[in-house]
Amino acid sequence: MQDGNKPYFSNMLIFLMFVLLFPVSYLMVVIRFFKHWHYTHLKISDLRVGASLYLLSCGFMVFLIGAAASGNNNGDGPTPIFAFFLLFVVLALPGMLLLWIAALMRKNLNKRYVRYQELIMRNGLRSIEALADTVNKHWRTVIQDVYRMMHLGLLPAGQIDPGTFQLVISSQGQADSDGFKTAAAFSEGHASWQEAAPAREKAGQPPRGGLQTVECPGCGSGAQLRSGESAACEYCGAKLQTT
Repeated sequence: MQDGNKPYFSNMLIFLMFVLLFPVSYLMVVIRFFKHWHYTHLKISDLRVGASLYLLSCGFMVFLIGAAASGNNNGDGPTPIFAFFLLFVVLALPGMLLLWIAALMRKNLNKRYVRYQELIMRNGLRSIEALADTVNKHWRTVIQDVYRMMHLGLLPAGQIDPGTFQLVISSQGQADSDGFKTAAAFSEGHASWQEAAPAREKAGQPPRGGLQTVECPGCGSGAQLRSGESAACEYCGAKLQTT
């Protein structure tokens, strides 16, 4: 099974292929998106990467057409307005649409995570199939959502029994579960669920081992760092630092 916290192709590899052989980079994003079909948080990253490729291609083409137009007849030739409009429709507009879809998916994921925490920690629901029916998502998507929440510290540590499809909270997670029942891990007022602190912090309790969840400013992935610690993102290399 794929690691739910690591993309199928790294962003660095995709952008490298964009420079060397740009059509391949588009194909890689499409392949990655379908490989991440049940990994919502990774699909959001895929859409953002795809949008970046569209916008970068548009900017590069605008530069080339503008340079060619200014070089013809010493700049006395007609301005290629139609070409710029075509680039906007074919490249810029799809890029902006992908960013809008990614933002909408992130907003829905935020609400879904709030709902998961309510169902699991407050109502005691442990059945993956019941969770899937409640949030109207495929059971595979629900499994990846739950594991992602555990990784971010939004749910106690545990695992899913493959035989019964039941969420099993570990003994350590059960001991810590009170901190999750008293407060939501994040609120809908946050711009992103990734910006929210774990429920233990909301309840006035420090994270276990001083760990904090830090969102990468480059690719949006999450990482666990100790207070005062800094590191490089394992996916895109951007600097991560706790506050």
